[in-house]
Amino acid sequence: MSYAGEYYQGTHKTFISKKLFDEVQKQIEKIERPRNKGHDFAFAGLATCGECGAAITAEQHIKKYKNGTGQTFIYYRCTKKLKPCNQKYVSESDAETQLRKIVSDCGLHEGWEPYFEKWISQAEEKDKLTAEVEEKQVNKQIQESEIKLNRLLDGYLDQVIEPEIYKQKKNEMFDEKLKFEEKKSQISKNGTVWLEPMREFVNCALQAQKIARAKNN
Repeated sequence: MSYAGEYYQGTHKTFISKKLFDEVQKQIEKIERPRNKGHDFAFAGLATCGECGAAITAEQHIKKYKNGTGQTFIYYRCTKKLKPCNQKYVSESDAETQLRKIVSDCGLHEGWEPYFEKWISQAEEKDKLTAEVEEKQVNKQIQESEIKLNRLLDGYLDQVIEPEIYKQKKNEMFDEKLKFEEKKSQISKNGTVWLEPMREFVNCALQAQKIARAKNN
């Protein structure tokens, strides 16, 4: 914190950085507008047309028979809102077949699971060791900064250092110390920050294969 142009050590703990706070505020402003409810089509909104890039929409048609019964058919088609397109209607069963193929191609066979789990665990251990070394170095830098600040204060109290020079040097040293503390905080946060997203990615890829092979979902 700063008062009268001079930095002071705050007594409260910083919960989040200003950068993170600003990012959160931006996301809050992007609240999605509510959508109108319609038919619950299984594959609506999952893809765009491969030919023209327009959105894919679904339609429901009911075929009536002479005996009074009826049968419902669902078709998917390109909206053709971007430009002329030659793609025709696709039945829901054909759309399902195509989607299963795409999901299967993106999936990961379960035989790879032990390999990835071992690799992630080894990477996690390595990153933790690296973070410990870096944090130890930063702690030393913080300690050295505190020693310098104490020496500067002693010089000021002994009237060896002029007030204006003391104020200037204190601000410089305090700013340096804050940078070290921020660096330490980032080491703790970012050391293994990529591991959980990677685990989630592998898990999703494994699930994709199971979903693609399942008969009914």
